[in-house]
Amino acid sequence: MEKTIHRILYRLLPLEGYLRAVSRLFFLFRRLGIGRRSPATEYVYHLPELVREGDVCIDIGANLGYYARPLAELAGPSGRVYAVEPVPVIGRVLRRNLRGCRNVEILPYALGVLGAGTIATLGVLLFRSRRALRQFQEEEPEEETEQEEEAK
Repeated sequence: MEKTIHRILYRLLPLEGYLRAVSRLFFLFRRLGIGRRSPATEYVYHLPELVREGDVCIDIGANLGYYARPLAELAGPSGRVYAVEPVPVIGRVLRRNLRGCRNVEILPYALGVLGAGTIATLGVLLFRSRRALRQFQEEEPEEETEQEEEAK
C-alpha cells in the first residue's frame, strides 16, 4: 500500500511537491509512533539514547531532515545541528521541514573524497600534505566516458 501511494504521488506531483508530501507523512508517522520497526526509519527512534541537551550534531546528507529535525529537538536551544545537503531542490524542502528549528544551520555543500590524500569538505579542498596538493595540481582532467557524455 505504501509503495502504491508513493508511486501515485510521484506521478501526480512535481518533484518538490512529492518530496514535501513524503516528508510530511514521515513526520506525521513519527509523531504517531508509526514505523518504529521499519528498517528505513527505526534508527530515528534510537537518537534519544545518543544525543543530549547541548550536544553538537552533524547530519551529513541531511536529505529531507528525517534526522536533523529530531536531532535539533534533542540538542535543544543550547545545542547545535549542522545539516549538510548539496542538492538544491532537496535543500528547499529541508529548509521548509526545519523552519522553527532555531539551532540548525543548513550547509549546501557536498562532502566526499576526491583522491588519495585529498578530501573535499564543505566546498573546500583540504590536502593532508603538500605532496597531495602537488599530485592534484599535476593530474590532468580525465576524459569523459561515453556514458557521462550521454548523461548530459
